[in-house]
Amino acid sequence: MILKDALISSDELFGKFELEGVVCYPSDNKTCCISGKTEDDLVYLFSEYKDNEVEYDTKEFAVRKWNQIHHILNICNSTDSLDLRIETDSYNYPRIAYFSYENIQITHYLQNYTFISNQPDLLTLYKQKRFELRKAGEITTETIPLETVKMLGRFSTLLNEKYFRIGKSNGMDCLYLGDMEQSIDCAKVFLENESRDVEWRKETYFSIDYFNQLYRALGANENVKVRFLANKIIMSNNSNNCNKIGVLSGKNV
Repeated sequence: MILKDALISSDELFGKFELEGVVCYPSDNKTCCISGKTEDDLVYLFSEYKDNEVEYDTKEFAVRKWNQIHHILNICNSTDSLDLRIETDSYNYPRIAYFSYENIQITHYLQNYTFISNQPDLLTLYKQKRFELRKAGEITTETIPLETVKMLGRFSTLLNEKYFRIGKSNGMDCLYLGDMEQSIDCAKVFLENESRDVEWRKETYFSIDYFNQLYRALGANENVKVRFLANKIIMSNNSNNCNKIGVLSGKNV
Protein backbone atom coordinates (compact mmCIF):
# COMPACT_ATOMS: atom_id res chain seq x y z
CA MET A 1 0.00 0.00 0.00
CA ILE A 2 1.45 3.36 -1.06
CA LEU A 3 0.22 5.18 2.04
CA LYS A 4 1.97 2.74 4.37
CA ASP A 5 5.26 3.07 2.48
CA ALA A 6 4.89 6.85 2.38
CA LEU A 7 4.34 7.05 6.15
CA ILE A 8 7.34 4.83 6.86
CA SER A 9 9.66 6.78 4.54
CA SER A 10 8.40 10.18 5.68
CA ASP A 11 8.74 9.31 9.36
CA GLU A 12 12.52 9.44 8.97
CA LEU A 13 12.04 13.20 8.53
CA PHE A 14 8.78 14.06 10.30
CA GLY A 15 9.50 11.87 13.31
CA LYS A 16 12.32 14.15 14.47
CA PHE A 17 10.00 17.12 15.08
CA GLU A 18 6.97 17.96 17.22
CA LEU A 19 4.22 18.36 14.63
CA GLU A 20 0.47 18.73 14.85
CA GLY A 21 -2.00 18.65 11.98
CA VAL A 22 0.24 16.99 9.38
CA VAL A 23 -1.59 16.80 6.05
CA CYS A 24 -1.52 13.83 3.69
CA TYR A 25 -2.94 14.31 0.19
CA PRO A 26 -2.65 13.09 -3.42
CA SER A 27 -0.78 15.29 -5.86
CA ASP A 28 -1.95 16.07 -9.39
CA ASN A 29 0.55 13.42 -10.53
CA LYS A 30 -1.01 10.79 -8.23
CA THR A 31 1.89 10.71 -5.78
CA CYS A 32 1.45 10.71 -2.00
CA CYS A 33 2.38 14.08 -0.49
CA ILE A 34 2.77 14.83 3.22
CA SER A 35 3.33 18.31 4.65
CA GLY A 36 3.54 19.94 8.04
CA LYS A 37 5.28 22.64 10.05
CA THR A 38 6.40 23.34 13.58
CA GLU A 39 4.07 25.50 15.65
CA ASP A 40 6.63 28.34 15.74
CA ASP A 41 6.60 28.47 11.90
CA LEU A 42 10.38 27.99 11.69
CA VAL A 43 10.51 24.54 10.07
CA TYR A 44 8.42 23.44 7.08
CA LEU A 45 8.56 19.78 6.03
CA PHE A 46 7.38 18.07 2.87
CA SER A 47 7.69 14.60 1.41
CA GLU A 48 6.51 13.09 -1.86
CA TYR A 49 6.37 9.32 -2.23
CA LYS A 50 6.10 7.85 -5.72
CA ASP A 51 5.33 4.30 -6.79
CA ASN A 52 6.08 3.85 -10.49
CA GLU A 53 3.55 1.05 -10.77
CA VAL A 54 0.62 2.29 -8.67
CA GLU A 55 -1.10 5.69 -8.52
CA TYR A 56 -2.07 7.21 -5.18
CA ASP A 57 -5.63 8.50 -5.08
CA THR A 58 -6.67 8.40 -1.40
CA LYS A 59 -8.42 11.65 -0.52
CA GLU A 60 -6.78 14.13 1.82
CA PHE A 61 -6.76 13.99 5.60
CA ALA A 62 -4.59 15.14 8.49
CA VAL A 63 -2.77 13.37 11.30
CA ARG A 64 -3.53 14.97 14.66
CA LYS A 65 -0.01 14.50 16.07
CA TRP A 66 2.76 12.96 14.04
CA ASN A 67 4.52 11.49 17.09
CA GLN A 68 1.56 9.10 17.41
CA ILE A 69 2.32 7.75 13.93
CA HIS A 70 6.00 7.62 14.84
CA HIS A 71 5.33 5.50 17.93
CA ILE A 72 2.93 3.19 16.08
CA LEU A 73 5.56 2.52 13.41
CA ASN A 74 8.15 1.83 16.12
CA ILE A 75 5.83 -0.64 17.85
CA CYS A 76 5.27 -2.42 14.54
CA ASN A 77 9.00 -2.75 13.98
CA SER A 78 8.72 -5.15 11.03
CA THR A 79 7.35 -3.02 8.22
CA ASP A 80 6.85 -6.05 5.95
CA SER A 81 4.38 -7.51 8.46
CA LEU A 82 2.58 -4.21 9.05
CA ASP A 83 -0.83 -3.82 7.46
CA LEU A 84 -2.64 -0.49 7.11
CA ARG A 85 -6.33 -0.18 6.29
CA ILE A 86 -8.18 3.12 5.88
CA GLU A 87 -11.86 3.56 6.71
CA THR A 88 -13.61 6.42 4.92
CA ASP A 89 -16.78 8.40 5.54
CA SER A 90 -19.79 8.70 3.24
CA TYR A 91 -17.89 11.27 1.13
CA ASN A 92 -14.94 8.88 0.75
CA TYR A 93 -12.62 10.95 2.95
CA PRO A 94 -10.42 8.95 5.38
CA ARG A 95 -11.55 9.01 9.02
CA ILE A 96 -9.82 6.05 10.71
CA ALA A 97 -6.53 4.25 10.13
CA TYR A 98 -6.26 0.63 11.32
CA PHE A 99 -2.69 -0.59 11.86
CA SER A 100 -2.35 -4.37 12.21
CA TYR A 101 0.83 -6.17 13.22
CA GLU A 102 1.07 -9.80 14.32
CA ASN A 103 -1.42 -10.13 17.21
CA ILE A 104 -2.17 -6.42 17.71
CA GLN A 105 -4.38 -3.85 16.04
CA ILE A 106 -4.21 -0.10 16.63
CA THR A 107 -7.17 2.13 15.81
CA HIS A 108 -6.05 5.66 15.02
CA TYR A 109 -8.60 8.41 14.37
CA LEU A 110 -7.60 10.88 11.67
CA GLN A 111 -8.56 14.51 11.22
CA ASN A 112 -11.33 13.97 8.74
CA TYR A 113 -11.47 16.56 5.95
CA THR A 114 -15.27 16.46 5.74
CA PHE A 115 -15.40 17.57 9.38
CA ILE A 116 -12.54 20.07 9.06
CA SER A 117 -14.07 21.76 6.00
CA ASN A 118 -17.16 22.63 8.06
CA GLN A 119 -15.13 24.25 10.85
CA PRO A 120 -13.69 27.64 9.67
CA ASP A 121 -10.99 27.85 12.37
CA LEU A 122 -9.82 24.27 11.81
CA LEU A 123 -9.92 24.73 8.04
CA THR A 124 -7.67 27.81 8.29
CA LEU A 125 -5.09 25.87 10.32
CA TYR A 126 -5.38 22.94 7.94
CA LYS A 127 -4.69 25.09 4.88
CA GLN A 128 -1.59 26.55 6.53
CA LYS A 129 -0.16 23.05 6.80
CA ARG A 130 -1.14 21.81 3.36
CA PHE A 131 1.60 22.90 0.96
CA GLU A 132 4.23 21.52 -1.39
CA LEU A 133 7.95 22.32 -1.49
CA ARG A 134 8.91 20.47 -4.66
CA LYS A 135 10.30 23.59 -6.38
CA ALA A 136 12.23 24.58 -3.27
CA GLY A 137 13.95 21.20 -3.30
CA GLU A 138 14.93 21.62 -6.94
CA ILE A 139 17.31 24.50 -6.14
CA THR A 140 19.30 22.57 -3.52
CA THR A 141 22.64 21.83 -5.18
CA GLU A 142 25.29 22.00 -2.47
CA THR A 143 26.40 19.45 0.09
CA ILE A 144 27.53 20.16 3.63
CA PRO A 145 29.95 17.83 5.46
CA LEU A 146 28.78 16.11 8.62
CA GLU A 147 31.87 17.47 10.37
CA THR A 148 30.69 21.03 9.73
CA VAL A 149 27.37 20.25 11.38
CA LYS A 150 29.11 18.57 14.30
CA MET A 151 31.39 21.59 14.75
CA LEU A 152 28.39 23.89 14.82
CA GLY A 153 26.91 21.79 17.62
CA ARG A 154 30.15 21.76 19.60
CA PHE A 155 30.51 25.53 19.44
CA SER A 156 26.87 25.90 20.41
CA THR A 157 27.57 23.96 23.61
CA LEU A 158 30.87 25.71 24.26
CA LEU A 159 29.50 29.22 23.82
CA ASN A 160 25.97 28.50 25.09
CA GLU A 161 24.59 29.90 21.82
CA LYS A 162 21.29 28.68 20.42
CA TYR A 163 21.40 30.56 17.11
CA PHE A 164 23.80 31.35 14.29
CA ARG A 165 23.77 33.84 11.46
CA ILE A 166 25.43 33.72 8.04
CA GLY A 167 27.99 36.26 6.87
CA LYS A 168 31.28 36.72 5.08
CA SER A 169 34.82 36.70 6.45
CA ASN A 170 37.90 37.12 4.24
CA GLY A 171 35.71 36.65 1.17
CA MET A 172 34.27 33.34 2.39
CA ASP A 173 30.81 32.55 3.68
CA CYS A 174 30.64 31.36 7.27
CA LEU A 175 28.29 30.61 10.15
CA TYR A 176 28.70 33.05 13.06
CA LEU A 177 28.01 32.16 16.68
CA GLY A 178 28.09 34.98 19.19
CA ASP A 179 28.58 38.67 18.48
CA MET A 180 31.81 39.40 16.62
CA GLU A 181 31.47 43.12 17.31
CA GLN A 182 31.42 42.84 21.10
CA SER A 183 34.00 41.62 23.57
CA ILE A 184 32.40 38.22 24.15
CA ASP A 185 33.40 34.71 23.18
CA CYS A 186 32.41 33.88 19.62
CA ALA A 187 33.22 31.52 16.77
CA LYS A 188 32.71 31.06 13.06
CA VAL A 189 32.47 27.93 10.95
CA PHE A 190 33.44 28.40 7.31
CA LEU A 191 31.30 26.91 4.58
CA GLU A 192 32.93 25.05 1.73
CA ASN A 193 32.59 25.93 -1.96
CA GLU A 194 32.86 29.35 -3.51
CA SER A 195 31.36 32.49 -2.04
CA ARG A 196 27.61 32.64 -2.67
CA ASP A 197 25.95 35.55 -4.40
CA VAL A 198 23.72 36.31 -1.43
CA GLU A 199 23.37 39.49 0.60
CA TRP A 200 23.44 38.05 4.11
CA ARG A 201 21.39 39.75 6.81
CA LYS A 202 23.03 40.53 10.12
CA GLU A 203 19.71 40.53 11.92
CA THR A 204 18.59 37.09 10.65
CA TYR A 205 19.44 34.13 12.88
CA PHE A 206 18.81 30.39 12.53
CA SER A 207 18.16 27.81 15.23
CA ILE A 208 21.15 25.51 15.71
CA ASP A 209 18.97 22.72 17.12
CA TYR A 210 16.60 22.84 14.16
CA PHE A 211 19.51 22.95 11.71
CA ASN A 212 21.06 19.84 13.27
CA GLN A 213 17.72 18.03 13.49
CA LEU A 214 16.88 18.72 9.86
CA TYR A 215 20.28 17.66 8.55
CA ARG A 216 20.31 14.44 10.54
CA ALA A 217 16.68 13.63 9.78
CA LEU A 218 17.47 13.80 6.06
CA GLY A 219 20.31 11.29 6.41
CA ALA A 220 23.40 13.24 7.52
CA ASN A 221 25.34 12.19 4.42
CA GLU A 222 26.33 13.29 0.93
CA ASN A 223 22.77 12.70 -0.31
CA VAL A 224 21.58 15.75 1.65
CA LYS A 225 21.49 18.74 -0.69
CA VAL A 226 21.50 22.28 0.72
CA ARG A 227 20.78 25.81 -0.43
CA PHE A 228 21.63 28.80 1.79
CA LEU A 229 19.49 31.89 1.22
CA ALA A 230 19.31 35.19 3.07
CA ASN A 231 16.23 34.31 5.11
CA LYS A 232 16.02 30.51 4.88
CA ILE A 233 18.01 27.31 4.51
CA ILE A 234 16.61 24.56 2.30
CA MET A 235 17.66 20.91 2.60
CA SER A 236 16.53 17.89 0.59
CA ASN A 237 17.16 14.21 0.04
CA ASN A 238 15.61 12.54 -2.99
CA SER A 239 16.13 8.79 -2.69
CA ASN A 240 14.28 5.48 -2.33
CA ASN A 241 11.15 6.71 -4.15
CA CYS A 242 10.69 9.45 -1.56
CA ASN A 243 11.65 13.09 -2.06
CA LYS A 244 12.03 14.72 1.36
CA ILE A 245 12.45 18.49 1.77
CA GLY A 246 12.82 20.76 4.78
CA VAL A 247 12.96 24.53 5.02
CA LEU A 248 14.45 26.25 8.05
CA SER A 249 13.34 29.88 8.28
CA GLY A 250 15.45 32.53 9.91
CA LYS A 251 14.11 34.97 12.47
CA ASN A 252 15.18 38.36 13.77
CA VAL A 253 16.79 38.04 17.20
